Amino acid sequence: MNSCSGKSWPPWSSAFGYFGLGLAGDPTPFLIATVLYMFCVAAFGTMAGAAIPEQASAMQAVALFGFLLVFLLAGLVFPVENIPVGIRWISNIVWGRYYIEIVRDALLQGGGWPAMWPRVASIGSIGGLFYMLAWGKLRRMQLET
Repeated sequence: MNSCSGKSWPPWSSAFGYFGLGLAGDPTPFLIATVLYMFCVAAFGTMAGAAIPEQASAMQAVALFGFLLVFLLAGLVFPVENIPVGIRWISNIVWGRYYIEIVRDALLQGGGWPAMWPRVASIGSIGGLFYMLAWGKLRRMQLET
């Protein structure tokens, strides 16, 4: 829960205070999506750690899929529309895409729940899928011993 720790307060306070950044609408979709995003990342790491037997390989998988794909295919650097059609479908299962859209809406547009609930639900669904896959793998490992 890094965003709840003391490390995140100086950047947020400078963004809101010094630069005058503010939330454009209802902050609850943003706050709930932040918690779900952290759950999704933790569940993905748990799933990768449970599925891959070697620690170094699991760390590489998390770095490759959890960071590189999210960074490149989420629409932060390149718009999703500019991603080649053959790999654009992958961005539909990248949880960072939906979080970036929620952050942009919270800081710029202020659409609130009517505009953001499908994206919040998508992050929760992807996190739930990762959690269930990790739970199933860990359950089988527990039964084998």
